Amino acid sequence: MSRIKRTGSCAASFFAQEKEVLLAFFGTRLLLWIIGWLAFYWIKHGDYKIFPGTQLWNLLYHWDSFWYARIVARGYELTPGAQSSVDFFPLLPILISGLRAVTGMGTALAGFLISNSALLTSTIFLRRLVALDFPAPSRVPERTVWLLLLCPMTFFHSAVYTEALFLALSIGSLLLARQGRWAPAALAGAFLTGAHGKGILILVPLLWEAFAERKEGDESGGVFRSRWWLVIVPAGLVSFMTYLAVRFGDAIAFLHGQAAFHRELAAPWEGLEIASRYPVPYGHFFIGMVVAGAGLCGLCFVMRLRRSYCFYAVAMLVLCLSTTIWESVPRYLSVAFPFYLALAAATLRSESLYIMSVAASTALMVVCLALYVCGYFMT
Repeated sequence: MSRIKRTGSCAASFFAQEKEVLLAFFGTRLLLWIIGWLAFYWIKHGDYKIFPGTQLWNLLYHWDSFWYARIVARGYELTPGAQSSVDFFPLLPILISGLRAVTGMGTALAGFLISNSALLTSTIFLRRLVALDFPAPSRVPERTVWLLLLCPMTFFHSAVYTEALFLALSIGSLLLARQGRWAPAALAGAFLTGAHGKGILILVPLLWEAFAERKEGDESGGVFRSRWWLVIVPAGLVSFMTYLAVRFGDAIAFLHGQAAFHRELAAPWEGLEIASRYPVPYGHFFIGMVVAGAGLCGLCFVMRLRRSYCFYAVAMLVLCLSTTIWESVPRYLSVAFPFYLALAAATLRSESLYIMSVAASTALMVVCLALYVCGYFMT
């Protein structure tokens, strides 16, 4: 009986603590479904493949989702000089395959459940991470969550994409690191590098927290609190490279295959020149998102966020700008959590400015979601 009471007490405490996060998550996902459903019926469909069905998991089942589904169905394939599945990292397909094996559900629904479970987890982690620097009664943690869940690319966080996993693992890794729990922090980082190649950038804030922000007595607590656990962070990436080397004889096939997707390393001005030649409004949108990202990076420093967060945001932006095409920049930058924290901190003393920020972000999200759902090109 006492165990039941403790469980009930813990559950009640959790819901009391996270009630606004839960409201924000379920409210914004319902909003996505309503907007997607209306767009699907009211707007003329574009030329790209649309999956039948108006459940949210089908409305969002487009673009790269098909590549992950192909990996689940066929495993990895490599066709030199052509677009191949080796360009996509394995964690999400592994999780989808596991859930399908246990439940027998379809790929679209399994991927949707995994992504949204990861997104909900990431919002809880994010609120707790921000609360370390902005404790109650500050509204910064909750506002940060709302800004994340209403960002222009938030529908990718609920789709069969890696963005939600990236958020959960990157924020979770940093939260554990801030608590001095370096072994699980490093393990989360290792899974992150198995979810997407850019996950290796988590080493930027982790190493800063480990050595630049260290305090006297931080090494107490045993071997699992040692910072040297961070050496395992690249394990996910190394494992994938090992698999590619054994299977296809090319450990960096995921990089070589980027050329088929028209993505190659390049100076930022090359990407800018290519983006400027895109048809209206896409080129303007991509360039605008880069400008917004640069502005938010600056805001991170202006608001004096933790240096580890600031450098992480800069690293994410630099990586996004170091490619020939900027199509995916809005989506890639959507997982840079310091952007939302900086904006929440900057608007803390102005309710009207905060509401304007949320309204502008939501309005842009509505447009992008409608295009995505209806089969038009979107990042």
